[in-house]
Amino acid sequence: MQSNESAAFYVHPSFSSILTNDYYIRLTVRRVEKGNVGMNLFYEVADSKGRAAYRNKGEWFSLSEETAWQTHTWHVTDASFAKMWGYDFSFRPEQSGPFVIGKVEVSKVLF
Repeated sequence: MQSNESAAFYVHPSFSSILTNDYYIRLTVRRVEKGNVGMNLFYEVADSKGRAAYRNKGEWFSLSEETAWQTHTWHVTDASFAKMWGYDFSFRPEQSGPFVIGKVEVSKVLF
């Protein structure tokens, strides 16, 4: 991914639901070069109370200085994957260097 570019994903409807549910979202990523690489998770919720349909998990993931693959798992307890805006969740970096996403996994149980 280019610096500061978000990556959006959707979960297949046969697995996810528009009903509020718990999900574990795991990201495997590596840095391309030195510098800051980190991101937050935004995910779709049913009860936005009149605000945006996405919530910031508020759990920042920063990669270490190593160039090896690194993994982080977020646990969301109020997700509603209705695809209202075309995607269910996204990873959003801020002032980040380029990175490569190796794998994104979603589960209803801890990995």
